[in-house]
Parts: sequence; structure tokens; C-alpha cells
Amino acid sequence: MGTINRRVIRWATFWVSALLVIQRAGELLKSVFLARWFSKEEMGMVAILLMLHRGIEAFTQMGHEAALVQRPDADLDEAIDTAFVSGIGRGVFLAALVAFSAAAVADFYREPKLTMFLAVSGALFVVNGLRNLAMVKMTRNVDLKHPKLVLAYGAVTDVVLTVGSALASIGIWCVVIGRVAGGLATAIATHVVAPRRVRFRFSTERFKELFRYGVNIQGIAILMFLVTQMDDAVVGRVLGLDELAVYVIAYTMATLPVSNVVAIASEVAFPTWAAVARGGDIKARNKMFVDTLRFCWGLSIALAVALVAGGEDLIALIFGDKWRPAAQPLTILVGISVARTLSGTFGALFNASGKPHITLREVIARVVLIAALLIPLTRQWGLIGASWAVTGPMLAIMPIATWFYARISGIGMGPLMQALWRPIVAGSFAWAGIFALRELPAWNGLPSPVKGIAGTAIALLIVIGFTAAADAKFRRFVWRRKEA
Repeated sequence: MGTINRRVIRWATFWVSALLVIQRAGELLKSVFLARWFSKEEMGMVAILLMLHRGIEAFTQMGHEAALVQRPDADLDEAIDTAFVSGIGRGVFLAALVAFSAAAVADFYREPKLTMFLAVSGALFVVNGLRNLAMVKMTRNVDLKHPKLVLAYGAVTDVVLTVGSALASIGIWCVVIGRVAGGLATAIATHVVAPRRVRFRFSTERFKELFRYGVNIQGIAILMFLVTQMDDAVVGRVLGLDELAVYVIAYTMATLPVSNVVAIASEVAFPTWAAVARGGDIKARNKMFVDTLRFCWGLSIALAVALVAGGEDLIALIFGDKWRPAAQPLTILVGISVARTLSGTFGALFNASGKPHITLREVIARVVLIAALLIPLTRQWGLIGASWAVTGPMLAIMPIATWFYARISGIGMGPLMQALWRPIVAGSFAWAGIFALRELPAWNGLPSPVKGIAGTAIALLIVIGFTAAADAKFRRFVWRRKEA
């Protein structure tokens, strides 16, 4: 396995898992608090802020960090310094862009209170641009403990100040305070922890090298933004901020658990696969990929079915009764998580191989289909129509994209199908069992929180239990046992 041994990978997985749990748990805690503390209209304002930030990030994403992880060692320090300087310039430019565009966004959504709310939030881009990119040296060696600790520190700062500001009667401005403070805390921590100090120097040659790799990352980021945020823009404009808030709750519930699984796997896999690919051992890289996909796919199917099983009761338990209308779109949107498991894992593989452009075709196809369906379906059927407009194209493209990726990567469909079919069968049985359970009078007589928790747990146990029993490689991956 080249210079990256199993012990390094296991520790990397541990730190990514542990600290990503802290980070994502903080995000979930903040979302739950805001959903219970503020009105649907105010939550709609938060959704617009997040959408604007993600859009600006996507359209100006330079992909420098990924390029630094993948590039050879030659002139690495000079490339890091160049990326740092360009990042500062980008941050200042984006802050000004947000300030000048805030009024136009507020007019578009017919909400004057958005103007100052959005304008001040642009400070986040300035503080994010101050991060010490020498942290990438740790990532290159799959030493992910300190990078993840830094991000977890920023996430905790964000949550603490968001909640504290809200309790101090700051109002919805608590979101801006928390995000900027969390970004600043992260930036400061990178300069404390990084293995070297950055220098304020800029190389045009290094910038061109980073740009050539990063332009593909930027293209994917722009298209992924359109895939993931175009629906928010349309729902907010066509149906209003209240309906947008309901949709965001459903989308968060549908995608957050599975995105955590894929994020953990990808953050460990990308630098690991990149190191193995630099060593020329493509066979080892492909085997590691299939093992990772086997685990991510099994868990994503289990989580998707569990979310459907818990449904409305789970939403009410976590976010409160006023968000029960999110249950219907949730049952459709879970399909997005399943599709993203495949595309996200393959995306990490091609990024590690220095070929980030390969996934562009799939994302372009998704954008075209979603753009064609989103407005008419939303106007006709509201949130249900919007949910199908974004989920349907992703599920339709998934089999074709998988075949294409298997051929391009040289892995082949045989090993992939061996990894994929068992969780699909288990998920089908669990799905049917949950719907049968709901018809029983004894089940319907249970309190809502009990049904939410029990339904989720039963679905998880069925899918994971069947998959582990039927797939020895899945068991070995989960318990880290070596093959005989």
C-alpha cells in the first residue's frame, strides 16, 4: 500500500470520524435550536443566506487545496504561499460582492430585512481567506488529526456563539455572529497548528499550475451548487420563505446522515488514494475504492430506509411539531442521498487520480434535467413537485453514470455489483416490513416519539444486519479484519 500503511489509515479514519461527528453534531444542534427558536419566515432568511454563501463559494472556488494535496512535492511551499495570497484577495473581493448584491437579493425574495443581514455576513469570506494552507502538508500524509481538530474548534465556536447570541436576544443576527466567529477561530487555529508559517509571496507560474487543476474542481463546484441549491432558489421565489424553510428541514433530514458517511470516507480516501496513485499501485487503489464503496453504500441504504421509517414522527421529535409538513418531501428526497453515495465516492477517486474533469458530464446532465423540471413541477405540485424535480434526475442518471465510471476507472461492473446488490435487497425487505408494521393497530397506538425512534432503529437493524450476514467483505471492512 505504498507509504500509507493500515495503521495510518485507521487513525485517520478515527480522527475524521470523531471530529466530523463533533462538527456535524454541532451543525445539527444549531439547526434544531434555530428551528425551535425562530419562525418559519426567519428560518427562510437563514436558508437564503446559506444559499448565497454557497453559490458565491461555488462560482469562485479555485480548488487550490485539492490541487495542493494531489500535486508532486516539487515547489510545494511556494505553491502553498501562492494559494494563501490568492485566497486573501478572493476573500476581500467576495465580501465586497456580497455587500453590493445584498439589496438585489432582498428585492428578488421580497424581504427588505435581508439586505443588511446578507451584507454583513460577507465578512465570513475575509476570515476564511486568512487560513494557513500549510495545513495541507498534514493532509498529504493522511495525518488528519490536527486539521480536523481545527475545523471542530471552529464549528464549536460557531454553535456556542450562535446559541449564546440568540439567548441574549440578538435575534436572527445570531447566525451571522456565529458563522463569522467560527470562521475567525478556524483561521487563527490554522496558524497555531500548521507545520510551517506561510509567506506573503506570489508566483504566477505556481498559480497557473494550481488553476489548471482547480478549474475542474471549480466547474464541478458550480454545477453541484446548481444541483443542490437551485431548488432552494426556486422554492423560495415561487412558494415563499415559509415553504422554503419546510423544504430545507426535509432536505437536511434526508441528506445530512448519509453526507456524513460519505464525507468521512472521502476525507480519508482522497489523500490515501492520491498517495497510492502517486506510487503507481492502481490495483491497490481500486481495491481500496471498492471496499470503501461497499461500506458507504450499505450504510447509505440503511440510513435512507430508516429516515423513511421514522418519517413525520422523527421530524416532530427533533425539530418540533410545526415542521411535520416536511415529512412528505423527506420520503422523496432520501433518494438524493443514495445517488450521492455513488457519485461522491467516484468523485474522490477521480480527484485523487488527478482527473477531476471526469465527473463533470454526470453533473452537467443533472443540472440540465433539474433546470427543465424544477419550475413547472414546483408550480404544479408545490414541495412534492420540487422534491421529485431534484430527486428523479439523480436516480435516473445513477445506473448510467456507474457503468461509465466503472469502465473509465478500470474497476469493472463485476466488483461493483458484488458490493452493491446486498444492501439493495436488504433495503427492499426493510421498506416492505416498515409499511406492513404501520398497518398494525398496536403500532399506531404508540406515542409519536416511540414510533419515530423504533421505526428508525428497526430499519437500520434489518439493512445492516442482513448486509453484514450476507457479505463477508462488508463485515471485514467494518471490523477491520484482514482477509484470510
